Amino acid sequence: MAMTARYPLTRPRTAPSSHPAPRTSATPRLLVGHVGTIAIVRPTGLVIDVDSVGELRGTLDEVVRRYPRLVLDLHRLHFLDSSGIGLILRCGRRAAAAGGAIKLVAPRQIQTLFGLLRLTNLFEVTPNVREGVRRLLLWTPSADLDAVG
Repeated sequence: MAMTARYPLTRPRTAPSSHPAPRTSATPRLLVGHVGTIAIVRPTGLVIDVDSVGELRGTLDEVVRRYPRLVLDLHRLHFLDSSGIGLILRCGRRAAAAGGAIKLVAPRQIQTLFGLLRLTNLFEVTPNVREGVRRLLLWTPSADLDAVG
């Protein structure tokens, strides 16, 4: 009996068309809001991949520079490849270097992916944005060190 591997995230399929949609319509952007000194960042697209990560990097770097504590809301995301994961790791390193932290809001598939890659010890996943903000309000740099030690 042959077994087919199922991956936790799959690229959304589109129907073939003689007139493909322009790339700009699928290009994710970041919606950025804030609660006090905590940024809330939501990608607008369904995909973060090698084609889109360059466009997001500059905006995300600027957000982390201004708001080193942020909630990254990925709950609408359908596909995340290794370059997208790299972007999130970069964001986490920059936030930590600036004395901040990131809390993720993610669908089950992305939580599973982060678990498989053993990234759950680097990023706390919260059930919703409100809880992410609450935990950042209570967060101190020493709290991360206490959790590790």
